[in-house]
Amino acid sequence: MTVTPVRDLRRILPRTYNHRREVLSEIATVVSQHQHLQPVLERFVFNDGTARTLAGLTGTIKVFYEGKHYNIPVSLWLKESYPRTAPICYVKPTWEMLIVTGRHVDSSGEILMPYLDEWRHTQCDLHSLIQVMKAVFSEVPPLRMRLYPEDFFNDGTARTLAGLTGTIKVFYEGKHYNIPVSLWLKESYPRTAPICYVKPTWEMLIVTGRHVDSSGEILMPYLDEWRHTQCDLHSLIQVMKAVFSEVPPLRMRLYPEDSGSAYQKRSVEEISHVTLDREDDLPFSEHNETVC
Repeated sequence: MTVTPVRDLRRILPRTYNHRREVLSEIATVVSQHQHLQPVLERFVFNDGTARTLAGLTGTIKVFYEGKHYNIPVSLWLKESYPRTAPICYVKPTWEMLIVTGRHVDSSGEILMPYLDEWRHTQCDLHSLIQVMKAVFSEVPPLRMRLYPEDFFNDGTARTLAGLTGTIKVFYEGKHYNIPVSLWLKESYPRTAPICYVKPTWEMLIVTGRHVDSSGEILMPYLDEWRHTQCDLHSLIQVMKAVFSEVPPLRMRLYPEDSGSAYQKRSVEEISHVTLDREDDLPFSEHNETVC
C-alpha cells in the first residue's frame, strides 16, 4: 500500500468523488492530528469483481487497555459518495496477530459499530469516527497476538528459536504464486517435527481445510508422522509445495460490495483461489522476520 501525501492527493484524487473539497479537508485534519495515520490512494476491489480507485487512511490508532497503550492497525476507505456515506473500515492485523471477532469486528476484520450504521454526514466525520474507535477498542481490543501450540508455550514462557521465514513457490492452475510461511524448530529438532505456519499479510485470508487450520498452522501427515531418520526440512518444503499446489492455503481478502452491504461469507468451494495477486517471482511480503 502506497502512502500518498496530502499535497499530492489534492492533485490526483479522482474526479469521480462528488465532494472533493470535503474529502480533502477531512483527510488533512486527521493527518494533522493523528501522526500514525497516512492518506492512501489505492485500487479497491469489491465482491462483484469491480474495482475503484479510492482514497483512504491507513496506519495505527492508539488505544489504552488495562493500563497499557496498544497500536491497532486500521484502514479506512472512502467511497466516491463520501461524506454522504460512511467509510468502509477494517482492522488489518500483521501476521503475528489474530482478529478477535465480536460485536464490533467480524471475521474478515471489518469494523462494525453504530456510529457507522447510523452515519449522518452533517453530524459525523473521520476525526470523530477515530475517537469512537479508540473508545470502543479500549474496552475490547479487536486483535490479539497469535498463540502458538499448547505443548510449546502452555507454561507462558518464551524461547528463542531458530527457524525459517519467507515464501515458497507453488504452481497452481498454470501460474506461480509465493506463499509466505514460517517454520520454527524446537530445541529437540530434528527428533521432533517443526512447527509450521502460513503467515498471511493483512491483505490475505487463510483458507482453512485439511492442511491449514484457522490460526494458520500447517497440518499434514508428513509432520504428524515425523521420523528424524527419514524426514528433513528440504523434504518438508517439497511436500508443502506439492500440497499447496493442489489447494492454496491463502486468498486475497474480499472487500464489501460497492453498495456498502456487509461482507458476504462464502464457502471454500465458492472462492476462486487464483485471486492471489502475485504471478511473478517476488514474495508477497518483503519483510522477513527472523525472531520468534
